[in-house]
Amino acid sequence: AEGRDVEQDAALVSGHRPIVPQRSDRIEGHAWSMTSHLLFDPDCGFCTTIADRMRGWPLSTTIEPLSPGWLADPRIDPVRAQREIPFLDGDHTSYGAEAFGRALSTGPLPLRLVGSAISQAPVLWLARPVYRIVASHRHELPGSTDACRLPER
Repeated sequence: AEGRDVEQDAALVSGHRPIVPQRSDRIEGHAWSMTSHLLFDPDCGFCTTIADRMRGWPLSTTIEPLSPGWLADPRIDPVRAQREIPFLDGDHTSYGAEAFGRALSTGPLPLRLVGSAISQAPVLWLARPVYRIVASHRHELPGSTDACRLPER
């Protein structure tokens, strides 16, 4: 495929994913590109704390603040994105617990197993209400501010 270099081809053939930086501040001119993004509410201290911790994990996805530019992306439902974190992977968008699980699934085997479990039934059936409870109380959690309070429905 166009745009790939020899190292990327070798990594794909060997079954190993290329090593990529964990933050969205990618190096210009680097031969790889990321296609998945976990987006968080940058006004929420709790969300930012969790995002900062996740940036230290070996995930092959960017973890970025949800900006007006992202909200204009046609793959994102702006109303839903205010209540649940979106995860974009190509043309597919997931939200909330599934988004968290799918982001974890971009990591090495232990994280991939946890992420896969979270983002699929039957664990997802439990993860969704737990996510909603945490999200609705995020303004009461460590690292939170009043900006963490979700808007009224």
